[in-house]
Amino acid sequence: MILLPSGLSAVDVALRLGSFTIDNDEVLAGHLGFASDAAAAGSRRQTFSIVVSPEWVAAVRSQVTVIYDQLVAACWPAGAPLPFDMIRLDAYITEVGDMKVLEINTRSVGIHEFAEWIDDQVGALFSVPKTYSLNGHFVSNQKLLQEAVTGPNPDLLYLTGRQIPEWIYMDKLREQYPSVDHATDVSELIRTEEGIVYRGKNYRAITRKFSRGAMELCVALDAQDVVRVMQPFWMQDFGKKNYLPNFDSPTIPRTRPFEVADIPDYEIHQSDYVLKIIDGGSSSDVHLGAAVSEQDWALVIGRARLKPAKWVVQDYVDTTSYAILPHGLPAQSARLQFGIFLLPQHHDPRSFDMDISIKGYVGSNPYITFDPSSHMPDIWFGSVLISQA
Repeated sequence: MILLPSGLSAVDVALRLGSFTIDNDEVLAGHLGFASDAAAAGSRRQTFSIVVSPEWVAAVRSQVTVIYDQLVAACWPAGAPLPFDMIRLDAYITEVGDMKVLEINTRSVGIHEFAEWIDDQVGALFSVPKTYSLNGHFVSNQKLLQEAVTGPNPDLLYLTGRQIPEWIYMDKLREQYPSVDHATDVSELIRTEEGIVYRGKNYRAITRKFSRGAMELCVALDAQDVVRVMQPFWMQDFGKKNYLPNFDSPTIPRTRPFEVADIPDYEIHQSDYVLKIIDGGSSSDVHLGAAVSEQDWALVIGRARLKPAKWVVQDYVDTTSYAILPHGLPAQSARLQFGIFLLPQHHDPRSFDMDISIKGYVGSNPYITFDPSSHMPDIWFGSVLISQA
């Protein structure tokens, strides 16, 4: 989020952003990881901004606090330095700040690098000095959690898929750890009783991003307090979509287990529901009844019927169309999904810092799904500007 200088009018903002183009759009090419050898390298990601009021931000923070407090109470073991390093809520937010939280992400926290990068670009346009680093705070929290198990100043192993570049997150890791190694081939990892060996060196401090092949290995060692991975073991339950009914908040749409006996209701009221597999990620198996055909909906229900304990049903929430300011293009409107980053403060984990990013799908499909990858090339990424006018 960027706090605009006072006295800057909405017209001034629109004029500047309307002429703002990113000179170096190399980081916008390809998969969300933006590596040059990604499957969709060369596709373009449009950027944009929205302007909101301080009251809008305060309303969002107030609603988020209810969920944050419950997360801390549920997963902060005695003696732990922090409850978690970072949480991202996926939400729809109206233009008056009313919110519906669709997911709570705890393990693969997604677009934190892009959120900071686009804020940097837009902040430079308005000559707004940078006073906060989302990735820097994230890494500081991660380091505190890891040192509780590994001891001070551990060397770090960063596990990713090949498509993930060494970008902003990696820069912050190198600033705070004595040494960082980047592994992209799971076959080179060796599990031992003391940690994970990579190229002859044993690591106990490990962070990963979109490295599914190493997930089971990391989770097992983390649960045994052999290593500490990006998210501690006590947060694992919150990484599944069936945790949502445990939260007492009006901001979370009604979510409940898939019941075979209720299939006739799911079929008759298809447009009212979303079916989600509980441990899916990156948009895998999130199905909006309002966005698919009856035939496709029947196929999804058939899959869920076979393993009902793996699925949840959530009430469908329609999105809000926002006035957006594309960078280098005329103003228009789009349906938006917000990513709300929550980071515990070091001195008091009961308090948090908040940052907000935006995803919009400006294509022929009017529905937003949880897909930041190359499957939907029309996804736009945005920044939030807080007006002081």
